[in-house]
Amino acid sequence: MRSEMARFACIQILNSQAAQSINFAIGPYRITGASYLKVAAALLTGDIAVDVNPSRLKPDQGAMYLPGENEFVVRTAALTATLVQRMTVVHESTHAAIDIQGFRYDDTWSDNEAAAYVAGALYMYKTSLSSIWDGDTSIDLMTRVEPWATAFRIAASISSGNPNVPAKDAIDLRAKIKGSQPYKRLGMTFGTRLLSDGIRRR
Repeated sequence: MRSEMARFACIQILNSQAAQSINFAIGPYRITGASYLKVAAALLTGDIAVDVNPSRLKPDQGAMYLPGENEFVVRTAALTATLVQRMTVVHESTHAAIDIQGFRYDDTWSDNEAAAYVAGALYMYKTSLSSIWDGDTSIDLMTRVEPWATAFRIAASISSGNPNVPAKDAIDLRAKIKGSQPYKRLGMTFGTRLLSDGIRRR
């Protein structure tokens, strides 16, 4: 079900100080606050839609972005309710930001996911500097499980210094993602391509 509440919740999250302060480069991508403003603009115009439909998601998926459909699929419209839900919006919006950039010959699925994991970790790291984890004890566990553990380590290392993720760290994160159960089940390899075809006006 298309949801105005979810759509505007996404826009609110992407315009937040924590999201706008994200700035890093990993593999072929540079992700900044301006990247999220472009996603927010596409949400505002309706060029990116939001579908609240848990039946379209696997049990281990909090949300997903579909580049071919230019659409977010989420479990709930209450996307600002917890830090994990807000982080999930930033994670999926990173995929959308890369999609907006259009086709790249060097765009791989594992690179794309690595960027989204670092963005999500940076968002949570920056949020934690000014507030507690919303009392959500599951976050402490999450930071110890791969690939999040590596993403958080990278986020901590670049949050106040050089925003360029070293190639060694990027490859390590891609390997952790590829080796995690959800992506292993889907057959991800280092070379699996991902179609980023830009945003088409609706």
